[in-house]
Amino acid sequence: MEQTGRAEARTADEATTDATAADEATTDATAAGVAPPRLVGPVLRGMDADLAQAVIAAVETDNPGQEVHVVDRGGYIRVHTVGRCRLTQASLEAELGQAFPLSRLEPALGAFAGRMSITDDEITWYLARQED
Repeated sequence: MEQTGRAEARTADEATTDATAADEATTDATAAGVAPPRLVGPVLRGMDADLAQAVIAAVETDNPGQEVHVVDRGGYIRVHTVGRCRLTQASLEAELGQAFPLSRLEPALGAFAGRMSITDDEITWYLARQED
């Protein structure tokens, strides 16, 4: 996906295509005897569309070189990357064009994949235990 500052709105068909591709990749990897990629990141629910798109764009910015998997299931949106997913307050605020403390996202984080580490200015989802 080309980076344009703001993520383009994704249609239900695109989300279904992303979900189907992810399912096929998992099936192919399993059939080949290879472990499927381990995706981590937030599952957003009850969030307005502009904020959800800003989160997606910020995750794309904060995870250069990583493919960002977005699956919109209507009631929730999965935003994942392989192994480690980072979201910074600076990137989110740049996308929104206004101040936005990350603590305001917590009610919309219905779930997440992986482990989660939160600071005042960054949320990181990851697989392996991080050493302090």
